[in-house]
Amino acid sequence: MRSLIVLTLCAIGIIAPASATAGLKTSYSCDPTYYSFTGCAVIKNDVETFTAPGTLAKVRPLVSVVRNAVRCMASGGPAVWDATAQIAGGATGMAQTNGTLCAAATFVYGMRLQSGPQNYQAIVGFRVDNVSADETCVVSSYLDCKMGPQLETGRDSKRNFRVTSRPLEIKIVNTLPRPIRRTDGPYWANALSNSAIDNAYEIAPGGTGYTGSLRSVTRQSSYSAIYRVRRSSMDTTYNGASFAIDVKVGANGSKAGSCVPIYAPSKTQLTCTVDFAGTGTGNLIATVRVRP
Repeated sequence: MRSLIVLTLCAIGIIAPASATAGLKTSYSCDPTYYSFTGCAVIKNDVETFTAPGTLAKVRPLVSVVRNAVRCMASGGPAVWDATAQIAGGATGMAQTNGTLCAAATFVYGMRLQSGPQNYQAIVGFRVDNVSADETCVVSSYLDCKMGPQLETGRDSKRNFRVTSRPLEIKIVNTLPRPIRRTDGPYWANALSNSAIDNAYEIAPGGTGYTGSLRSVTRQSSYSAIYRVRRSSMDTTYNGASFAIDVKVGANGSKAGSCVPIYAPSKTQLTCTVDFAGTGTGNLIATVRVRP
C-alpha cells in the first residue's frame, strides 16, 4: 500500500524521489531556528468517524505514512525532515522540512478504520515549501484538507492545515403501524461504511434506524437499499408493500435522494420521503420518513 501511495504521488508530481535523514517524533513542534529556509505544517486532525449508530466522534488517529524531503541546490546541504508520527483525533501535530536552501517536502498521513499493517483506507498529503510557492493540500479518497494563510515571512514558511471527513448518516424513521425490514442492501459506492454502526436492519413501528459511512471527497458517493413491511396474519393492510431508497452525494456537495414505494397487489398506499440536513461538503444527514 505504501509503495502504491508513493508511486501515485510521484505520478502526479507531488513527490520527487530524494534521500533524506528523518525523524519521527511522538510529539513534535516545528523549530524555525533549526536553519534558515524551513517549511512547517501545523496539522489539525478534525476527522470524525461513526462510533455507534447515529454517533460521530474524533477518535481516529492520522498516522505518518510517507515522508520525503527534497533539496534543489547541490550545495544546499542535506535535506532534513521531522514529523509527528501519529496525530490523535482532535489533536494537532507538526511536520517540517529543515535546513537546506530551496528545500521542499511532502508529508502523507493516513487513517484506517480497522487494524492491520498498511491497511490505510484514507490518505491526505501536504506539500510544504520554504518559500510557500508550492504549498498545498493533496486530498485523496476519504479525507478532506484545507490550508490556511502564510504565518511566516522572509526565508521561512509556516501554515495551518486542517484535515476533516465527510460523514453521511442515513436516518430511517418508521411511522407505519408495522415493522419494516431491509431485504436488499445496503449498497454503498465510493464510501467507507462500517457494519458495526448499522442498526437499521429491522425498524419497529415508531422507531428509527441508523447507518452511515464516510463519503469520498473526489467522487460521487451513493447509498441504496430496499425495505419491505413485515407480513402479518392479523393485519394484512401492508402485506407485501416495500420501498426503495437511493441517496447520492457528489464530491462538489450536490445531493439527491429518492424513496420510491413498491406496492403490493392490494396497492395499499404509503408515503416515503428523503430530506437532507447539513452540508454537502461536511457532515450530512439524509432522513428517510416512511408514513401511512
